[in-house]
Amino acid sequence: MIQNGLLIGCFMLFIVSLHAQTAHRYLRQGDRDYREQQYNKAEEKYRKVLEKLNSPQANYNLGNAIYRQQRYEEAVKRYEEAARSATDDKLRAMAYHNLGNALFQKEAYAESVDAYKNALRLNPSDMETKINLALAQHILQQQQPPPPDQQPPPPDEQQESPPDGPQPQESSSDQPPPEATLPEPSEKLTKEEAEKLLEIIDREEQKVQQKMRKGSPKSTKSGKDW
Repeated sequence: MIQNGLLIGCFMLFIVSLHAQTAHRYLRQGDRDYREQQYNKAEEKYRKVLEKLNSPQANYNLGNAIYRQQRYEEAVKRYEEAARSATDDKLRAMAYHNLGNALFQKEAYAESVDAYKNALRLNPSDMETKINLALAQHILQQQQPPPPDQQPPPPDEQQESPPDGPQPQESSSDQPPPEATLPEPSEKLTKEEAEKLLEIIDREEQKVQQKMRKGSPKSTKSGKDW
């Protein structure tokens, strides 16, 4: 009986080892397809890896392949699984970073802020994550209503311009913020892009500080509250 038990144990170890080797081969093939920008093929390979074993790296890579195909809802689930199951802090930070990107693309800005903060807790020096966090917070600030003292008066209290007179120009502060390109997974901002984005965020933060000094009842949050 003992000998039979040993044989069964050895056989099970052999099967596990065989599955691991096959999964590793699919993982390498998926990485190659991803580098060649064949994201649908890479997706197939990464799914085959997950059929063999639940790999945080495969979930992360699969999330990237799906993200590149602009299926952001699916990518969110893969990044969440990778972040939940990974034991390596570096991989978890990368998963949270890309989770933030996918949520950003879905316009779930509050959730993307949380994801970026989680990434920074694991990797506080990641400048790309800091920039993405600041950008998401900046957009959230723009979506918040202005303080009551800045609300436009009711229609019956507004002065109408003469029909033939000059029409008032729209205030630049009422225009939507300039579009900024969010870096996709594994892409890096250039130094010029990073400086430009940070300048925009700094200007917005200065506006917020000015409102707070004036004692506005409802001030928007600072761009960096983490």
